[in-house]
Amino acid sequence: MNLRLESKVSDYDSRLERVQKGLDAIPDQEWNPRFSYFNRNLYSLYTSKTVGIYDTYIMITDTVRKYRTDTIRKLLTEKEQKKYKTQHFDYVTFSGMFTKRNNASLIKHSELLTVDIDHISSESKLQKIKDNLLNDPYFATELLFTSPRGRGLKWVVKISLEKATHLKYFQAISNYLKKTYNIKVDASGRDVSRACLLPYDPEAYINPTYCVH
Repeated sequence: MNLRLESKVSDYDSRLERVQKGLDAIPDQEWNPRFSYFNRNLYSLYTSKTVGIYDTYIMITDTVRKYRTDTIRKLLTEKEQKKYKTQHFDYVTFSGMFTKRNNASLIKHSELLTVDIDHISSESKLQKIKDNLLNDPYFATELLFTSPRGRGLKWVVKISLEKATHLKYFQAISNYLKKTYNIKVDASGRDVSRACLLPYDPEAYINPTYCVH
């Protein structure tokens, strides 16, 4: 039950078990990752506030985002969609708290990593990938939701920087998903300050541990 935290695809079992034991040793009540929220749109580069997984889940499932999400999905070309999402979607940086959205302005890593899966060809395939991720035996899902354009998924998982770097984790998880489920991951996720836009998704999944208040 292990994933080798290297770029090559081999010997997953021995390394993942050690990593997962380390993660499982973190008491649930002490696990409260925080990261930056940026309001308005992708042109907003300075942090508005600090939020957590539960806060983000509430934002994603709030109908206030329904209009802009419906609008982008009605646009006919990818160029129009990209322009619209740049101008109209607020976002978070799941991997940490920043004073400004760039890697050099990182205050603290959240020990979260976002896996971005794009260009899913059908609703049935999207649902199958969701089911695979939610039932994966190695990685517990912290948050999972559909992307603004409706043809991708955002998968947020816990990592341990005591075991490997952000980049090594990204490479390992990307290789694992390719080998196990034939899923190709967007390479931009390797960036610690990667922005994740917040759409409306009433069916977003949140790990139940965050819902205990």
